[in-house]
Amino acid sequence: MDWDTPLGATSVISKVRNPSWYTPQSVRDEHAADGRPLPRIVPPGPQNPLGKFAMRLGLPGYLIHGTNRPAGVGMRVTHGCIRMFPEDIEFFFPNVDVNTQVRIINAPVKLGWFGNELVMEVHPVLESSEPEVDAELIAADVDVDTGDEESVEPDVQQKDPLTYVTEQFIAVTNMRAGQLDWKEVEVLIGRSDGVPAAAGHGIKNAASSAASQ
Repeated sequence: MDWDTPLGATSVISKVRNPSWYTPQSVRDEHAADGRPLPRIVPPGPQNPLGKFAMRLGLPGYLIHGTNRPAGVGMRVTHGCIRMFPEDIEFFFPNVDVNTQVRIINAPVKLGWFGNELVMEVHPVLESSEPEVDAELIAADVDVDTGDEESVEPDVQQKDPLTYVTEQFIAVTNMRAGQLDWKEVEVLIGRSDGVPAAAGHGIKNAASSAASQ
């Protein structure tokens, strides 16, 4: 809980198969205090917490990598690195080039277009010591039909999930009218499992739809 992943823009600066883990002094000190000393270098193999693939980010000391303990993926148990399931990083690694831009955001609710559907993804709202992220660093929504990007601009202050939904809805329907199914929204907030699901649809004639309600 005390090790946040820094928010902001960076890029992949290198990629390594079967990486060695050069343990930071702070991590070695932490483990030594708990009676679990670590070597300065952990070689590739089943004891290496980086798994079989690692992508170094421009943020010093931070990686996107696999893991030898997949049960902990998605939990706040790292020192700020971004871990992936072994099978996911194995697919991801060859499809991401060096210099690929990366934007790290804290957006508990994401809302975007998939065809004519409004698709929503909800994660638990986590406490964070990070300051509010610049709106320009928030990941853009990509319309799968056109490839056009539509800016979505939540912030990272602690709010009720419905506040995030409202902000996302206003942003994503700025240029294209849509309507949410609020019962489905409440279901997705209750689940908060990070799995995208349809939560609304587009409106062809926004004026007539509003009049009918």
